[in-house]
Amino acid sequence: MDPTDDRLACRLKYLFLLFTDEDLVPLDQWVFNTEAHPLPVFYWSEWEMERFGIPRAIGRVKTEQITP
Repeated sequence: MDPTDDRLACRLKYLFLLFTDEDLVPLDQWVFNTEAHPLPVFYWSEWEMERFGIPRAIGRVKTEQITP
């Protein structure tokens, strides 16, 4: 693969993310890594925080049901 093809593909991906409608990718449910790959938002359950000793200030607990 030619390196210029890869750079073009990355730029097009970032431009798509910049100018797309906000409804397409709900940002309260998805997060993008540095390469613009979508990852689902992670929530700790109460028992996981207790079991692994995660402080409440650090852990994020899912308090409401997110609907797609």
